[in-house]
Amino acid sequence: MDRRTFLVSGAVVTVGVATGFNASAAQAGTHGHHPGNRIPRQALGAGFNRLVFSDDFDSLRTIDLAGTGRPGKLWYRDLPWNLETVPASSFTEHRSVLTIDQGVENFNWGLSTASSITKRGTAFVHGYYEARIRFDPADALTTKGWPSFWLYDAAYSIYFDQPDMVPTRFGEIDIFEAWHAENDTYLNEFIGSIKEWHKDVGAYSSSNGWYDTTADWKQWHKVGLLWEKNHAAWYLDDQPIIDVTWNTTGQSTPPASGPGEVPDGVFSILDNPRKGMVLILGTGNGFPMDVDWVRVWGGRRSKVITLRP
Repeated sequence: MDRRTFLVSGAVVTVGVATGFNASAAQAGTHGHHPGNRIPRQALGAGFNRLVFSDDFDSLRTIDLAGTGRPGKLWYRDLPWNLETVPASSFTEHRSVLTIDQGVENFNWGLSTASSITKRGTAFVHGYYEARIRFDPADALTTKGWPSFWLYDAAYSIYFDQPDMVPTRFGEIDIFEAWHAENDTYLNEFIGSIKEWHKDVGAYSSSNGWYDTTADWKQWHKVGLLWEKNHAAWYLDDQPIIDVTWNTTGQSTPPASGPGEVPDGVFSILDNPRKGMVLILGTGNGFPMDVDWVRVWGGRRSKVITLRP
C-alpha cells in the first residue's frame, strides 16, 4: 500500500468524517492500518479540520537515526538535559509499524518532534492528537518505565541550555501512559493528565487522570487528546474518558492537586506556551511499544511552530 508521510502547516486537505470506532478493523492484523484522512468527530467538532502532522511509519526515514539534529526529519532521538541519547537500534520498522524498544531508562522519552542539539523541529499549541498503539502488559514486570505518548514544553526542554529561554512555569500533557509501579503488574489503567510545573516547587496535576479500562493492549487501540483553550479531553478508541477545564483566575474542574496551595489560574499556561509543546513517543527499557501511526489535527485556533536556534 502506498502511503505518504508528511508535515503540513496550514494546508486544507480533502477529508471525510469518522462516524465511529470499528473494533474489528482497528484490532485485526499484525501490520499497519492506514487511517486515511478521516477527521475524528471530536476534532471536527472543535474546529480542528486540517491534518497538520502525520507519520504512517512506512520506513525509518522520518527519524533522525544519525542523531545529528538536522532539519528535514519528523522525529529526533537526542534528549534534553544531557540525558543519555536513545540508541538508534531502539527503533525498528516492519510492515509499516514502528517498534520502540528503548535501551535506556529516560523518563519514557524515546522520540520527539524537535532536537535539543540544533533547536530545530516542530512544536504545537492546541489541536487533536492521536496514535494507534499496542504493547504487551506482561513486560511491565521487568522495567521501570512504560509506553507513553505525551506533550512537553519546548522552551523548558529543547532550549534547556539557554537560560533566557527557560520558563519558571511550564506545562506537560500526558496523552497516554501505561503507568505501573517499578517491576510490577500493569493494572490496565489509562493515565491521561495535565501537569503545570513550577521550577523549584514541583508539579500541580489534574486529579482525574486515572481511567480503568478493559482493553486488551496486545491488540491495536487508538489513544487521543483534544487540547483547546481552557479545556482538554482524552479519548480511547474515539470514546471520551477524561475531561478537564480551567480558567485564568480560578481553579480547574476537577480541582488540581500539588505541593501546598494550588494557585489560581492553574493550567492556564497551556493556553499560550511560549515555544509550544513538542510531541513525544517513548517507553521503558524492556517494555516495547508498537506504533502504527500518529496524527495531529489543527485549525485556525491551533498553531504549528517551526522551531529554530
